[in-house]
Amino acid sequence: MPVDLIKVLAQTMGRKVIALLAGNGEQMEPTKPCAAQTGINTCFAGFVNADKLPVLYAAADMLVHPSQADPHPLICSESACIGLPMLLSDRVGAAGPTDIARPGENALIFPCADTSALAGLIDELAGDDARRSAMGARALEILDELDIKASVAGVHRGIDTVLARPR
Repeated sequence: MPVDLIKVLAQTMGRKVIALLAGNGEQMEPTKPCAAQTGINTCFAGFVNADKLPVLYAAADMLVHPSQADPHPLICSESACIGLPMLLSDRVGAAGPTDIARPGENALIFPCADTSALAGLIDELAGDDARRSAMGARALEILDELDIKASVAGVHRGIDTVLARPR
């Protein structure tokens, strides 16, 4: 939830942060007064065409996706393309040992709506340039592991496994 993110950023350890929120869904309007009240510098980009998104990702230090329900958001793959570490709620379905967001490698996972946990992770990652850089590099490696060649090879392995079984 964008409002939760703004509240979390207000809790971070006095770090200068800028929240960049893209989209124009129903949650954006309630977020604007919250941002003004907390004093968090927030850029509301509104709807952004897909061809313009890389510029926004490139301006970021990390992706924070505190969703209450998102089965497999494209935003995780898009941010991996830029090499961003990800902070995701445990209700974002793109995290797992073989998925685009790998906990402890290129992603950190927090319990949904646990603003204290999220604030701690933001502080932790914001204060560790080396870790952020390593996680970003790992994001690019994981992206390469999940390209179309890897998908085709996986299908071939599956077919070979089925054909090798006795009937």
